Amino acid sequence: MAEARERLEKVKKMVEEQMAIIRIERELEAKKQAYSDVQKATGINVDDAGDDEGSDSAPEDQPVLY
Repeated sequence: MAEARERLEKVKKMVEEQMAIIRIERELEAKKQAYSDVQKATGINVDDAGDDEGSDSAPEDQPVLY
C-alpha cells in the first residue's frame, strides 16, 4: 500500500511539473509573439541581424593578416 502511494505521489509530482513546463512554454511563446509584433510595428527586422553572409568583417577565430 505504501509503494502505491509513493508511486501515486511521484506521478502527481510529474504531472504538476509537466503542467508548469507547459505554462512556461506558453508564456515564452506569448512574449516571443509580442516581441515580434513590436519589431514589425517599428520596422525592425532582427532576424537578419545574425546573418554573416556578405559581411566585410573577418571571422573571429582567424587572425587578420596584413
